[in-house]
Amino acid sequence: MEQVNKKRTVKDFSRKEIHGIAMSYSDGLYTYHDFCAQYNASQNTFYSILSRAVVEWIVPDDAANRIRHVSAANSVLKVEVLSKNGEKASNAGQRGLRAWEKRFIKREHFQFSKAEAKKIAEDYAKSPLPKYDFARENYMPVRLLSQTLKRAIIFNWVLDGLVDDLENKALLYNNKEEVTQFFATMRKVKKENKRQKRK
Repeated sequence: MEQVNKKRTVKDFSRKEIHGIAMSYSDGLYTYHDFCAQYNASQNTFYSILSRAVVEWIVPDDAANRIRHVSAANSVLKVEVLSKNGEKASNAGQRGLRAWEKRFIKREHFQFSKAEAKKIAEDYAKSPLPKYDFARENYMPVRLLSQTLKRAIIFNWVLDGLVDDLENKALLYNNKEEVTQFFATMRKVKKENKRQKRK
């Protein structure tokens, strides 16, 4: 019996793939028609990918803003073609911009889940790349990577041995005194959080 190819969902796309799709869309070079032809996935998955690219910082600010404006312009164009009503088209554009505004708010507050943060911390500790290069290779800003590593440490999502590995790696690229002081503070907060959790 022939097996039917299962449609891909947003979870099936890597950050690298999402970055490529979103950047092409932000440049006005890619539509959901192109996406559906290239991947075995739906139009809904395409728009979920664009949303994830913005919310999860997979694309930089300038590209995220372009995605918002390309999407709003496409909404206007679609309504103009279908209804031939300029007012309806303008309203569609405004609704589109408001919908993207909500995604930008989520972007500002985005944090990886516990499982994701743990994996990122483990991958970074094993990687030979310094923080900036690792962040770039994994399509995230350095600020988000730093925040993720801190959360993984202080909330006890990673073992003490991994914290030691992260400190040793930081010592390769940064001021020894600052690194030592930073990790001493992180361990203190980690220990206190562990103590509070046991109460």
